[in-house]
Amino acid sequence: MSANDKLNNALRQEISAMTPNRVDDLLARLGEQQQPVAETPAHVGKVHRIRWQLAAAMLALILLGSGVFYGARSAQRSVVIIDADASVAFTVDGFDRVRSVRLEDARAVSVVDADACAGKKLGAAVQNVTEQFIAGDVLSAEQNAVLLSVQADSAKRAESLAQKTNSALGEAAGSHDVAPVVVMQTIPENASSLGGASLGKTVFVDKLVGGIEGKETADLVRASLQDLLYFSDQKGLKPGRVTTVGTLNDEIYRTSDDAADIACADAGLDKSEADVSMLLGWEETELVYLATVDAGSRIGYYCISARTGEILDVLWEELGEQPGDGDGQGMTSADLPPIPGNVTPGTSLPEMPDLPSIPSTSGWDIDSIQQFIDLWDSII
Repeated sequence: MSANDKLNNALRQEISAMTPNRVDDLLARLGEQQQPVAETPAHVGKVHRIRWQLAAAMLALILLGSGVFYGARSAQRSVVIIDADASVAFTVDGFDRVRSVRLEDARAVSVVDADACAGKKLGAAVQNVTEQFIAGDVLSAEQNAVLLSVQADSAKRAESLAQKTNSALGEAAGSHDVAPVVVMQTIPENASSLGGASLGKTVFVDKLVGGIEGKETADLVRASLQDLLYFSDQKGLKPGRVTTVGTLNDEIYRTSDDAADIACADAGLDKSEADVSMLLGWEETELVYLATVDAGSRIGYYCISARTGEILDVLWEELGEQPGDGDGQGMTSADLPPIPGNVTPGTSLPEMPDLPSIPSTSGWDIDSIQQFIDLWDSII
């Protein structure tokens, strides 16, 4: 090492010894600043007051929002109508609570206790009505048709109410071994009821009559719902915008073959001896078979109940015997019209004079008509 290097090292050591270590001092001071500062009682009280004020404000906002939400939902109104040859209408709020109950017809008044349903949740009210329908023989294993109609402010709300109602109805009916067929539909805002029927049934029948010749909605709104659905199935009618869940009981109806047998038996004929045609239709509000029985010399018209097979009305028309009928010999001289009185039997008839021709365009004139009459008189 040179003399200069030795001098530099010695000088560096002297300066380092004279200069304090500031890094350690700074680290020590930083540690002191990180120590917690003791809060005074005044400071603690101020923090608590701020916290309570914020909590109160938040609670007020929550209560205000809840009140607005509750008021809107509570004021919301929807209508749910259940038809099963007795009609009940529920007015439901936004919380699915039944606000009012309306009995739509005399049958409903006789079997349903409206007070037992008002104020309940929709599901409980529907179960209650279903139980009363079954007890009153409005709904049964044989008579299992139900029409469910909903009117709401949105399609989503209508679908939700329909599903809840159908679920509650099916649960209550199932406990009595009844398997209903439920037809679900929505009701348009501008719909109105007809003939004392419920709004829901009027809307449904209005969809059907488009496929029923000669019938109007007012003609069939009082018909049995079961009969309407059976007629719809037999005719292949597809009412628009309805959803059907379940299977209609059709065992309570006579078939067209049954009705043909009934008509022929009443006429004293075998089905092979007559030509029978059948038509399913309506006699006012009763579902009937209209049977035509062609027995050759006479034709019978029968009106037969589709449910009971009872003959409600019958009319026979005598056609009369045709020449040669019944003797197996065809037409003979006995079948001919009588010979004019001025002609002796066994002699030849006088030769027929030429008759005036019939003009092809303008028709006969007076002279031609009179000439024809005079010539015909001379022959007979």
